[in-house]
Amino acid sequence: MEDHARARAENKEFQNNLLCLKKEKAEQDANRWEQEMALKQNKQEHDKQRWNEEYLLRKEEMQLRREELRLLREQFEHQKARLDSAHPHS
Repeated sequence: MEDHARARAENKEFQNNLLCLKKEKAEQDANRWEQEMALKQNKQEHDKQRWNEEYLLRKEEMQLRREELRLLREQFEHQKARLDSAHPHS
């Protein structure tokens, strides 16, 4: 009878230890998942910010090219007007 009670107590202790281990593992898994999600969110935010910066940079480049073309047109028209006034066709 005493062996039976001791076996039952050992079994209960084993079950409690097993339950604690499973609980710890579940908590570790949850923490790992939370960390992975936080990293993914940070990466997404970083990628989005990088894309926005790249977009703004390209937009500025296009604006500079438009301005450059406008200045070249003005320069060309100015030179043409100067040549036309220096050498009238009439």
